[in-house]
Amino acid sequence: MSHYYQTNAITLSRQDARENDRVFSFYTEGHGKVLAQVTSAKKIKSRLSGHLEPFGIVEIGVVKGIRKNRLASARAKNRYENIFKNIEKIFCAGYCLRLVDEIVREGVSDNKIYTLLHSGLKTLDTQEINGSIKIFNAIFTVKLLAILGYQPQVENCIGCAKPLIDGNNIFSIKRGGVVCAQCADALDSGTRVCPNDIKLLRLVLRLEMIDILKLRASASVFKKFNTIVAEFLKFHLH
Repeated sequence: MSHYYQTNAITLSRQDARENDRVFSFYTEGHGKVLAQVTSAKKIKSRLSGHLEPFGIVEIGVVKGIRKNRLASARAKNRYENIFKNIEKIFCAGYCLRLVDEIVREGVSDNKIYTLLHSGLKTLDTQEINGSIKIFNAIFTVKLLAILGYQPQVENCIGCAKPLIDGNNIFSIKRGGVVCAQCADALDSGTRVCPNDIKLLRLVLRLEMIDILKLRASASVFKKFNTIVAEFLKFHLH
């Protein structure tokens, strides 16, 4: 027996299926990540395809089947047109969509993920990137990982739980956060972090996406932040 529902969604990806069909991946407001097939989507006169472009909000109607879902309706509600006008914004938005599509399983429903995606697209639409592609992507990554249960511990030492003080602190990928000098041991391989590095990590986790491009730090701090996030993501993907 099939079941029909409507929900707001963000298009993550699409792939060809059969001769003229396509399977779309969405992250929805009420049902998490959803895969749905569109019949004859590759035909020029397809009434749904024009509403399913990325970088916007679309209201979709899904017929939930036993083996696969079918997209019954689609209506574009809001397209973030400014993203399409800037190649840096396109890269950032594309990265966000691909990351969610790759690491979030179908059926996983968390409105925080939908809100993060929506806020990320809105930020790109309304604010300038000014060469901060890697920084934007790294911030989105760490916030998504936090929602999925992999939030790095940066408030206290992950070993002894005591407040962090200036010193030889390191960010341990293996332990999942900052380790103080007293708790670090020979088994810890990590990146040495200074107070400004820790401050940036804390701010990223606290601030909303709409405010992240207002962050200010030195080039070296941002570079280290990007390195930590890349290694943190790699660790949890494997």
